Amino acid sequence: MNHRYINRIIRKHFGIFEHLDTYNLKTQAVKARFAAMLLCSEELGYSLHRIRRAYGRKSHSGVHHALRMARNLYETDKAFRLKLDAARGDVIKTKESFRQAKQRYNLHYRLRQKGVHVNTAERMISITPDQEELIRSTGQPRNLIDKHHYLIQYSLL
Repeated sequence: MNHRYINRIIRKHFGIFEHLDTYNLKTQAVKARFAAMLLCSEELGYSLHRIRRAYGRKSHSGVHHALRMARNLYETDKAFRLKLDAARGDVIKTKESFRQAKQRYNLHYRLRQKGVHVNTAERMISITPDQEELIRSTGQPRNLIDKHHYLIQYSLL
């Protein structure tokens, strides 16, 4: 997940129809940009320099000012707080879905490296009797199979 997903979520919650990396000085656009920078800092762990590059700022001190203003707005402005909390909830859900997708990808990669056929569309793993030990053993492949609800199909050939 990166700042572009946060921008999409912030634009949806703040009702902004333009990109957040522009120099629009309308109050609504500025507040939305502040909120996006705050979420990049807190949820994604972006540094000041990385946020500066993402939002086209000239120096990291502008980002520092934006983060300070966003925190102040969060404490004083109820409407801003509600929008930011809703956006943060969506960011957390999106991060979780990205994490699960990465886990599924890693599972597919590990199983394919061991010669196991994986049908991703049907979430089906086809194994031969000599590959059964790969699936039966406890460990990360077994946990991911259980967590992501894959079916195991035994094939004789």
